[in-house]
Amino acid sequence: MRKPVGMHIRSGRSPYHGADNSVAYSLWDEALPVVPATAWLQHLHRNGLEESTREGYAVAALHLFKFLKQDEIGFWDLEGRHIQSFKSYLNQLGLKPTTRKAYLSAVSQLIAWAMSPAERKRFFGEQAKGPARRKPGKGVMAKLQSDAIADPDLFSIRIRNKSNTYRKHGLPPALQQRVWDALETAFPPRPRKPESLKYRQAKMLWYRNRAIWALLIMSAPRKSELIRIGLDDLDPEAGTIAVVDRPEHRQLGRLKLGERILWFPTAHPYMRFVDEWLLYGRQLAEEIIAEKQVPDHRLLFCTITGSPMTRGAVHHLFDTLAKKLGIDKKTRPFSCHIARHTGATILKKAGADPGAIQAYLGHGSINSQDAYTALDTPDIREMLTRCWSNGPVILPDQKSA
Repeated sequence: MRKPVGMHIRSGRSPYHGADNSVAYSLWDEALPVVPATAWLQHLHRNGLEESTREGYAVAALHLFKFLKQDEIGFWDLEGRHIQSFKSYLNQLGLKPTTRKAYLSAVSQLIAWAMSPAERKRFFGEQAKGPARRKPGKGVMAKLQSDAIADPDLFSIRIRNKSNTYRKHGLPPALQQRVWDALETAFPPRPRKPESLKYRQAKMLWYRNRAIWALLIMSAPRKSELIRIGLDDLDPEAGTIAVVDRPEHRQLGRLKLGERILWFPTAHPYMRFVDEWLLYGRQLAEEIIAEKQVPDHRLLFCTITGSPMTRGAVHHLFDTLAKKLGIDKKTRPFSCHIARHTGATILKKAGADPGAIQAYLGHGSINSQDAYTALDTPDIREMLTRCWSNGPVILPDQKSA
C-alpha cells in the first residue's frame, strides 16, 4: 500500500473515535493525526451528521490546515487577519463561490467548537450589550453568536440563517395569504388601448403566475418538471400530469427523476387558476407567439415573449415575488422548492400517510420505485383527495383585488 504524502483525509477508525465508528473521517499529516480537526470530525460523527456532509467538512478542514502549514501558522495562534488570508487561499484554488462559502462556514464552526468561551471572546471580540445582543438559537453558530460578536474578518461571508424553517416545512399560512394577495393584485390597470402588446403581456403573466403557484402547491413538480409540462401532458379528467423527457426540451435541463406521473385533485379550488390560464391566459400567449413569429412549443407555460420558460424565468418570478413581499432571500429562502414543501406540509397536517407524501413529492428512498408506482393506486389517490378536502385552503383576499 502506498504511503500517503502530506496532509490527507482518512475514512474509518481513528485514535479519537466513539463507540459507533463504522464510517468516520479524520485528518492526517502523513502518519500523524491532526488532533484538533480529527477530534472535531469525530464529534460531528457522534452527533449523527450525514456522511456526505462530514466528508465536506473534512475537506474544508484539510484546506485550512494545509493553509496553516504553508504559512507556518499555529491553529491556536489564529487571528481574524489569518482568516482573511485563508479566503484568498480558497480563491486561488478556483473553487465555486458556493463551495468557498460552505468551506468558510465549516471552518468557522471548527474554530467555535475548539475554543473555550474565554478564547472565543479574545478572538471574536466583546459580547454585545442591551438590545443589540443577538438572541441565542440552535447550533454551534448560534451559540457562538450568543457568546460574542463575530469578527467581520471571519464572517463577512454569511451562510443562510440556520433557524430558517421555510425550506423544510414550507410557508406559514399568513405568508401564503400574502403570496396569493400579491399575485391577485398584480392585475394590470386597464390602459387606453387594451389591445396593446404590453397590456396583453402583463395580463398573460397575471394568469400564468397564479396558475404556476396553484400547480406547485397541488402537484409539487420540481422546477425542471414544471417548465417541461406540455399542453397534451395535462389530463384534467384523470387528474394527472405526465412528465415526458422530449429531445426538443433537453435544453431546459435534466429531469432529476426522469419520466413520471404527477397527480392533482380535480375538484380542488386551486384548479380555478389553472383553468383560467388554459381558457384565457394561454390564448393570450398564443397570440403573442404568433405576433413574435416564435414556433409554438406547445408547453403549458411560457415567458412574456412566448418562448419556453427556463430555470432563470422561474427564478425571476420568485425573486420578483420575494421583493414585493419584503422577503430577504439571503436569510429566508423563497423559491419553487418552498412551494413543494408548502403543499406537503398541508397534506401532513391533514393526516396524510408518510408514504403518500413521499409519492406526492417524488422523494427517493430505498423503496422509491414502489412509492412512485403506488402513486397511481386508488388508495393513495383517495387518501390525498381526502386530505386536500380537509386541509386549509388559502385563497386571495378579494377585498384587496
